[in-house]
Amino acid sequence: MTRYTIGIDTGGTYTDAVLMETASRRLLRWSKEATTHHDLGIGVDRALRGLFREGVRPEEIGRLSVSTTLATNAVVEGRGARVGLFVLGIVRHFKLPVVANVFLKGGHDITGREEQPLDIEGLVDTVQGLKNEVDAYAVCGAMAIRNPTHELVAEKAIAMIDPKPVFCSHRVSDHPGMKERAATACLHARLMPLMENFLASIRSSMDRLGLACPVTLICGNGQGTGLEEAVQRAAVTMASGPAATARFGASTGIGTALVVDVGGTTTDVCMLRDGQPVMRREGCRIGPWQTHVEAIDMYTAAGGGDSHVVCDSRGNLRLEKTRVQPLAMTR
Repeated sequence: MTRYTIGIDTGGTYTDAVLMETASRRLLRWSKEATTHHDLGIGVDRALRGLFREGVRPEEIGRLSVSTTLATNAVVEGRGARVGLFVLGIVRHFKLPVVANVFLKGGHDITGREEQPLDIEGLVDTVQGLKNEVDAYAVCGAMAIRNPTHELVAEKAIAMIDPKPVFCSHRVSDHPGMKERAATACLHARLMPLMENFLASIRSSMDRLGLACPVTLICGNGQGTGLEEAVQRAAVTMASGPAATARFGASTGIGTALVVDVGGTTTDVCMLRDGQPVMRREGCRIGPWQTHVEAIDMYTAAGGGDSHVVCDSRGNLRLEKTRVQPLAMTR
């Protein structure tokens, strides 16, 4: 019989784990470790081990929920898979921070009718030239949300030349904004291997501890998703950590409130209205990427519990954007 739920949050500074009694929602234990940015799984493993003292058996854990800054930090830092983007149709050219932005003939109009034939020859030639320079592909066709035929043909053509993952925009967004749809597909492609490695490390930690419970990742909209979805649509986990805080705020039953999360590096603030977090209408934006990823409307400020506080010669205090390690966390 399962009695407990485990929650893990990998923040910019610390990795926190909590053990909760599921029925009463009572917090029983907590563990805090420094986030190991070179391998998040190390910090997760240490935090999990801190929960398993006498009296708790692995088979009593019913679920493990994870929130993480992995996707957000990777986007900000420019890490992830090398992506080649194909844009199909008569559209105004735009540029996203990927290995290649390739514009080809094709696409459909708002009714779903073909505007011009897909340039298959140009697509094949370009893939041949790119296959040693990219790790994944994204395809975005004009009005693919009305008719995805050209995206599907392009996906099949790419797969015949290069077996790497292909992400089609009509599968990741049903909104018309083409640049945002392309950015969403690109980010899924870019973040997939990072999320795959992170979740594999969590699974390894669970295996070592004898945990066999289901795992849920918190998405940027505050909802949970399974492991397979988190890998195939990795960008949905952007702003996962702050979203978990907002989700907790909503669980209090308070109708209207500000939820403030003071972390080690940043402070996040969101609004509850009618008991639910307010969502960003335009989708999540991280750095130069405006996407169609559903996310909670969150204000983030540089400054947290570990921020460097400086006292100048006049006795004035100044909060720096950098952080310092607390003596309590030194080993």
